[in-house]
Amino acid sequence: MKRVVGALFAFSLIASSATAQTSIGPGERVQGVLNATDRTLADGSRYDCFTLLAAAGESVVITLRSTEFDAYLSITVGTDCTNPVALGTDDDSAGGNDAQIRMTLGQGPHSFRANAYRAGQGGRYELVVERR
Repeated sequence: MKRVVGALFAFSLIASSATAQTSIGPGERVQGVLNATDRTLADGSRYDCFTLLAAAGESVVITLRSTEFDAYLSITVGTDCTNPVALGTDDDSAGGNDAQIRMTLGQGPHSFRANAYRAGQGGRYELVVERR
């Protein structure tokens, strides 16, 4: 019984980390990994969701870099990355397969997806948010 409870506890930690959302603001950097336990979009691409800690009127640059997958960014209003109306998207503006969004934020909370461009892609990445 002890093993079953331990296994269930470990599974619940893995499951919760797969849907956990991180907050990030200007001046911060995150090292992450897209893997099979992450959320996926309808096209089968994996992503991590981030809440952007920045005020309305603030200009930011969000950069997603990876040597292991083609990076893609999408920013939206809301805090859960499920709003289908993107305020901005990018595939390769940071050079090569790296993505970058530059924008001045409007009202409301914002979130963005650190996303693989293609279904099934994954691997390590670095995400940086800066003031512009």
